[in-house]
Amino acid sequence: RAHDYCDHLAIRELGGKPLISYSIEEALKTELLDRVVFTTEDESVAKVAANYGVEIIMRPPELARGYAEKSVLFILDNLKKSNYQPDIVVVLHINSLFKKAEHITEAIHTLTIFDVDSVLSVCEDHKFHYQHDIYGLRPLFEKRQLRLDKEELYEENGAIYVSKREVITPESFLGKSIGHILMTGEESIRINSEYDYWLAGKIIERQNEKKGSDLSVTQGGSASENR
Repeated sequence: RAHDYCDHLAIRELGGKPLISYSIEEALKTELLDRVVFTTEDESVAKVAANYGVEIIMRPPELARGYAEKSVLFILDNLKKSNYQPDIVVVLHINSLFKKAEHITEAIHTLTIFDVDSVLSVCEDHKFHYQHDIYGLRPLFEKRQLRLDKEELYEENGAIYVSKREVITPESFLGKSIGHILMTGEESIRINSEYDYWLAGKIIERQNEKKGSDLSVTQGGSASENR
C-alpha cells in the first residue's frame, strides 16, 4: 500500500540526498513561514531531519496511521505550550518533492488576498471521466469536447495545503471556502510506489543535467568575453 511504502521512504536517498530534505529545504526558504516544524514518530528519521536545521516535534506512533489533521492539531497543541499560536498553517507532505518555495508563497498569498479558509495545490486533469449508472458508464460531460471548450477539471496533487488556524478540526484540515494554486503534472508527482521513485529520480537527473549545461554555456561565454 502507498502508506506502507512511504513509511520507509523518508530517509531513502534520491538525487544524492534524503527525500525529506527536498520539502524541508523549500519550507526553510519560504520567507512567509516564521516557524518550520517536522514531525515523525521515528527517531532515525528525526535525526536526519535535524541535520537540515528544522525544528523537530516527535509524535505518538498512533498518529502516524491516523489522519494528518490529528498530527497537525498535536503539533499546534505543543506550540501553544510555548505561547506560539500561528494564524495560518501550511502542511507539506514529504513524498511530494517537486514543490518549491515559490509555490508555498503563492499558496499563502492566495489565502490572504482572496480571504478564503484554505488553499490547496492542484494540477489540471485532461482525462475524460465517466460515472456509473444503471446503463453502465456515462460520460461526465455530454460531449467529448475539446479541453478548451469544456469546464476545466482539477486534481488535488497532495503537495501543499494551507488553512487558517481556526478552520482546522480533527475531521478536516480544509475550511468551507477553498482556493487553489496550479502546478504542472511533473511538479505534482507523488512518490507512492517504486515506479514513482524511479520516475522522480529520472526527473532530478534531467534537471541536474540542464543545470550543468546552463553553467557550461555561461562559463564559456564569460571566457570568450575575457579574451
